[in-house]
Amino acid sequence: MAQTSGVFGALSDQVQKTIVDFVKMGMGELPLMHPKFFNKETTDKKFVREQSIAPFGDVPLKSEGSEYAFDVIQAGYSKDFTPREYGLGFLYTQTSMEDDDYKVLSQHARWLGFSMRVLQETLAAYVFNNCFSAQTTADGVALSSTAHLLKRGGTASNKLSAASDLSFAAVQQMRADMRANTKLESGQLLRPASDVYLWCHPNDEWNAHRIVKASGLPGSADNDPNPAKDLMSITVAPWEYLTDSDAWGFIAKRTSAHGLKQITRLAPTLNPPGVDYKTGNRIVTIRSREHFDAFDWRNFAATQGA
Repeated sequence: MAQTSGVFGALSDQVQKTIVDFVKMGMGELPLMHPKFFNKETTDKKFVREQSIAPFGDVPLKSEGSEYAFDVIQAGYSKDFTPREYGLGFLYTQTSMEDDDYKVLSQHARWLGFSMRVLQETLAAYVFNNCFSAQTTADGVALSSTAHLLKRGGTASNKLSAASDLSFAAVQQMRADMRANTKLESGQLLRPASDVYLWCHPNDEWNAHRIVKASGLPGSADNDPNPAKDLMSITVAPWEYLTDSDAWGFIAKRTSAHGLKQITRLAPTLNPPGVDYKTGNRIVTIRSREHFDAFDWRNFAATQGA
């Protein structure tokens, strides 16, 4: 549908008025969170394949003079990521632009870019909002699960066994679980990242800061130091695009240390403006080819909340 003078008649009715632009009133865009949470990779191929490995198992006992046991490095899990295409356009008449007394229509590029950034945040948040169900990793299990499958056998967990609202005790338990369950595909333990974001719904923002920033034990008169402050580097990251007000978790700050992926074939791009020569209508479009997904579960932990 083309933007004509009649579509937004208030722009050209010759009545003195104030056009309210909420952004200009100081209510800026939400800060972009997906660059903090996702490892961005670019590609010029139709799709990208990620492959993990299952290294050697444990070293067995060897008696004197006996033969060595031999092992091989095995393939772990693989997953394909195919960028999807997104696009939006703005079609406007020459007349509507000429009659736009308040120069609102000329801001089309700004608002197309805004819509694309909202799309990116929405796609990225899907990974978090569905991490207990539809969002799976390469092992075919939900991103946050108590039963991740290890390629050489056994399971591991990155989800609290008892769903818990955000609290000092729950943060302590989540960290302990990460220490006990971050394993290679061959079963050996790894040290999880201690420099993490604590992601949560904005409803939990104040509570999260209270837990993380307190010098002593939160809500206690004791003089004991706060381990959440001294043993880890935790940055609270509230996100308005999260749909579950109780869900929260940890994710490594270093994006290469976890398996959340933003695969970009084409970054958001404004195409060259065009003209419909039959009507003189102007055409502006924006387009991208991207995909947000999760390959691996390590250095990501979560709970739905009680």
